[in-house]
This record gives sequence, structure tokens and C-alpha cells, in this order.
Amino acid sequence: MTDPNDDELDRWLNEDVQLLPPAPGTFERVRSRARHRKARQALASAAALAVVIVGGVSAPAIISSLTSQGGQEPGQETLADGSTGTIAPSVSPPSTLSPQPQPSTTHPPSPASSPTVKLSPSALSPHRAGAAVAGSFQPTSITFVSSRLGAVIGQGQPAGTSLAGTDDYGRSWFGVSAPAAGAPDGANGVSQLRFLNEAEGFAFGPALWVTEDGGASWVQVGLPSGVRVTDLETVDGQVLAVWGRCQGGGTDFAVDCNRFTLETAAAASAGQRSAWRPVPGAIALHAGSSSASAVLTLSAGATTDPSSGTVYLLAPDGRLLAGGLTGQRLAVAGRVPAGCLPGPPQHGTGTPSLAQLTYQSGSLYLLCSGSGQMVLRVSTDGGQSWPQQPAVPQHGTATSLAAGGSSLVIIATTEGLVESTDNGQTWRLAVSQGRGGPGTGFSYVGMTTPSQGVALPADTSRHEVWITRDGGQSWRPSAVRSR
Repeated sequence: MTDPNDDELDRWLNEDVQLLPPAPGTFERVRSRARHRKARQALASAAALAVVIVGGVSAPAIISSLTSQGGQEPGQETLADGSTGTIAPSVSPPSTLSPQPQPSTTHPPSPASSPTVKLSPSALSPHRAGAAVAGSFQPTSITFVSSRLGAVIGQGQPAGTSLAGTDDYGRSWFGVSAPAAGAPDGANGVSQLRFLNEAEGFAFGPALWVTEDGGASWVQVGLPSGVRVTDLETVDGQVLAVWGRCQGGGTDFAVDCNRFTLETAAAASAGQRSAWRPVPGAIALHAGSSSASAVLTLSAGATTDPSSGTVYLLAPDGRLLAGGLTGQRLAVAGRVPAGCLPGPPQHGTGTPSLAQLTYQSGSLYLLCSGSGQMVLRVSTDGGQSWPQQPAVPQHGTATSLAAGGSSLVIIATTEGLVESTDNGQTWRLAVSQGRGGPGTGFSYVGMTTPSQGVALPADTSRHEVWITRDGGQSWRPSAVRSR
């Protein structure tokens, strides 16, 4: 006898199946996630091909994918200022600035007064909302990667030391987690910023803070007593820093330095004091008497293969030291002409006041101000000889030097930006007091690509960064604030 339930089951199995439509917005979400995945892959490729430009007083260091976080997109999260840690300091051996291993102490995350975000390659979202930039932001150092991603450090209200990021080369800005460091004050505080990649970054001058998670948290490196970091560069997995023994107070942290050492560490472990070691040939370099103290200039130049690059270190006595990027011994490559010694440090930055050094496309550019006028010298043989270019028109005092492609040279001065497009044969005043408004002197200038560059006003209360996107032909201010 046939069970009626069997007939009903056969009819149900033989009927056509009607597929249910997807939930509204499914296809849009799939396409959005695919775009995020492609953006991350492209960004990783760009970071892998990054080429270091120059050192502290030249162009911005190549860094990672500095991007904002918005609206809880997939793979994103909103973070507070992050955890901080301090490594107990101790005195280094008298013959070197190399530190001894010390235990570290990690503190729990501190509460944030306003939303901040970490730097992450997953946040290239067209729907970015981002966190707010600190109020009255006063930028003191800027660094970029590729043609759109970068960050700037400075002081804001009421947070103190603050970071702002951009993923469209300064057209808009968003808040980023910052170290709890404060403004420069003797051996404490920070004023400068460098990033190696999306994870590893360094805030320095005079103290040294390190992040290994893209700014989500920062840890302070315990430096030996009396040591201040006056310059720092990152390249090819390494970080190199100039450690000076100085007595200066307040914002003049690099004044009265009596000797310097070039230290290096693997970037991935640079937050540990024991990871740092002195570079042979650049240990305890004397700066002379306290009345003639000077800081060092670090230039790291590389070809398309960063591992074949060279570190150039201009010592206070005029010797140019050179060596590989991997921390091997530095040797004397040449000596700069009389009148081109680095000289005393500039107020608040630690960079030399009388000579700036930068590297571009196989040439070393040396700007000398010690003779009472600005003179550019260009060496094409690694510093053995320094042919002099025509005198630079006097437009204030030089503060920073940058070189770009197509024979572009830019000088930041206390009165504006002075440019040459023929390797220093002729010059023009690109940004002046009249064009930029009262007080438009600059403390820094650098090119990040052949066509794009940035400059920082000496008057940080202007709350802005100046940007060129056409190889220095025109410059426009960008206010560092949320939009």
C-alpha cells in the first residue's frame, strides 16, 4: 500500500525551484570590498617600490600608506590616542653614545579627548569620514609617500603634540593618533616626523618615540642622559639617527652639543633601546667648543635599489662621511670648502644654520651661508670636489634645501621660497612676502615627486602647509584642519 506522504514528497522534489533575490545592497557591498582589496594591493606595491630621497634638511622622507579611517568600513576601526610606554634611561659608556639594554615598561592606553585614528593601508575609502584634526594645529614637520599619502606633526589645542594625515596630498586632513610627548623642551618632547612604511614611524627631536602599528600606539625610547636626536632617516628596513650630547634648554634643544654619534637599528625593533648600535666611523664626533656648537646633517641617497644607496654625514669640522645604508663603517669621502661648515643649530629644529646638504640623482647639493651670502655647490663625484654655482640672490636667511628632478633646486628662506630650474645657474623668488602675505618665511621645503612638493611656514600659527603640484611653478597654502 502506497503511503500518501510519499506522493506528496515526490511532487515537492519535482517542482521548479524559485531562487530568492539577494538582500538590497548586496552587489554594492561586494563591489566596495573589491575596490578596497585592489586599493590595498596597489598601495602595497607602491610602498615596495618606494625610493628614499634625502635627509633631515632636504626633502621629506619616503614613508608608508598614511590614510584615514572612516565610518567603520571593512577592516577599519576607530582608535584612541593609543598606549604609551617609557624605557628607563641610563648613562651610556663614555667612549660612545651607544646605549645598554634596559627593560621596558608598558602602560595601559590613555583616554582620548577626541577621536583619533591609526595609519592603515586598509582605509582608502571613498566614503572616508575620518577623525577631527586638533584645533589650532601648528605644523612643524611633514613627510609623504607616493603622490598622495602623508602626515604632519605639530602642536594642537588642547591635546598638545598632534598628528594629521592626508590621503589626497593636502587637499583634506584628518586626525591621527600621536605620541604623548609634548613640544621640544630640553631633552623632552618631539618636533619632527618620519615613517618607513604603514606600520613603522618615528617622532623625534629631541626625544625619540616609535610606533610599530601605524600610530595606534607609541613607545618612548630611553636615550642616554644628555642625548638628543637631532636628525633621523629611514630606508630599506633600517632607521639611522644622529644622537648628540647637548646642554640646550627649551626649544633650543640642539644648542651646546659637544659630540655626535650616528646610531642605527632595524626599524622593526627600533622601539627597544637595546636594538640601537653606533655606526663605525661616526662615533663621538667632536663639535668643537660650546660657543661654536654644530649639528650634523644626515643625507641618505638611493637609486632604484635602496640597498645600493649611501648615507652622507656632514660633520661639524667639514668632513663628509659616507657609507652603505646597512650600518657599515663610514669613511671620509671628502671635505666641504671653507665657509660651508654646518654651523650652530637653528632655533627649534636642530638643523644647521650655515650649511644644508641634500642628494638627488647622483649629485650632492650643498648650500653655504657662512660667507654672508648664499652659495650653491654641486658635487657629482661623491663629495671629492665642490664646483660653485652663481651666487644666489639674497632673500633672507636660508633654512632648508631641496632638489628635485629636471635640475630643480629650491631654497626655503626667512623671506620666501627661492627656486632654480637649471641646477643653480639662474634663480627666481617663487613665494615672497608680498605673494604669501606678511611673515611668509619658511622653515622647511622638500620635493616628494618630480612635480609635487611641500613647504612649512616658519610661523606655525598660520596653521598651514604650502603645496606645489607643478614642479614649483606655483605654490598654494593648505590649512591643516578637518574639512
